[in-house]
Amino acid sequence: FNPSSSPPAVPAIETPVCTVTLKVEFEPSKKDQKDELYDMLNKASKKKATAIDKLRKSAAAVSRLSKDETTSTSRGSSAPSGTSRSPAVKAGFLNKKEKKAEPGALRRLYERTIGPNSLLRMVFPV
Repeated sequence: FNPSSSPPAVPAIETPVCTVTLKVEFEPSKKDQKDELYDMLNKASKKKATAIDKLRKSAAAVSRLSKDETTSTSRGSSAPSGTSRSPAVKAGFLNKKEKKAEPGALRRLYERTIGPNSLLRMVFPV
């Protein structure tokens, strides 16, 4: 290699032959999805706990107020007479009532046409 005999190298300008567009997609693994769901569950349970705590505190405050009202009206306070408070929720509202399931269309057709109490069996007993 003789550096004095060769002319200085000039970089050649290269023109692009083609362009390539790449699209990268990320799909989280099952473990990542599970971790994210656990995080969301923890956040939701914290919100639920704070909401229940607020509700409990407000219910305690309301019960204290209603207890104070009843004791003050029984002592002859200046509360208006004739005001009776009805309960906000009727007793037994959470008790479920059994609903009788309606028979399906095929069952109704069977009972009307060839069932034991159908018109056909009544007119022509077997």
